[in-house]
Amino acid sequence: MHKTGADFTNTFRTLNQIPIPEHERDTRECGNQFLQLLLNQTSDATRIAQKCAPRIPAAYAIRSDPPERHVALTDFLIDLLAR
Repeated sequence: MHKTGADFTNTFRTLNQIPIPEHERDTRECGNQFLQLLLNQTSDATRIAQKCAPRIPAAYAIRSDPPERHVALTDFLIDLLAR
């Protein structure tokens, strides 16, 4: 469920709706209903990509300001790389 972006609560509620076949010949139809119920709970590819995209907390993000505004940070990085 995690990989498909399915909602846990709704997925378990859906599992409760799965019909149990009384005869072997009904197995395929019940399986198709089960699959459709679960697929209705998953997110689309765009939503999954958004949720899996890397995120940098605002406190750690370097803003797009010109380097002149971050003189201390620039000097620190130059010193660090020079070692």
